[in-house]
Amino acid sequence: GIEKAEWVAAVTDGAKWEQSLIDFHCPHAVRVLDFPHAAERVSQVGQSLWGQDTDPTKTWLGEQLHSLKHTGPEALLSELKHLGQEHPNVEIIQKNLAYLEKRADHMQYPLYRQQELPIGSGAMESGNKVVVEARLKGAGMHWAIAHVNPMLTLRNILCSDRWDEAWPQI
Repeated sequence: GIEKAEWVAAVTDGAKWEQSLIDFHCPHAVRVLDFPHAAERVSQVGQSLWGQDTDPTKTWLGEQLHSLKHTGPEALLSELKHLGQEHPNVEIIQKNLAYLEKRADHMQYPLYRQQELPIGSGAMESGNKVVVEARLKGAGMHWAIAHVNPMLTLRNILCSDRWDEAWPQI
């Protein structure tokens, strides 16, 4: 196995194309379903049964997400199966159950937290917005494809405060 210090986490929304990309570039990465994406799926179930922003939905959702984060996906998946049997005509339950069951191995949040791996992609998404989009998506900006990666390389060096180290190599 891979020692903890060598673990690489790939936090994604679970899309098939992302899994293929990880398979190609970093097949040993620990796959993590972004916790907010999982929570959104669970929230859709609660809202379909008890309504949006109702106390029963909030209570049920809080319990399910706490369990998911602290004990893993087994209890949540069991609950969704039970709700699916009780409400066979509520398509959103079946849809989200299938989605989450398929990604159960990527929702081992207690293990990830124990190993100090990220369970959300928010920091990466924010970094992309601050580092990449702020430089490349300004009003009126247009880029030739050949210039995007060199510009991003310079931007990353600057934003990571490594200019003095990198400039001699450039």
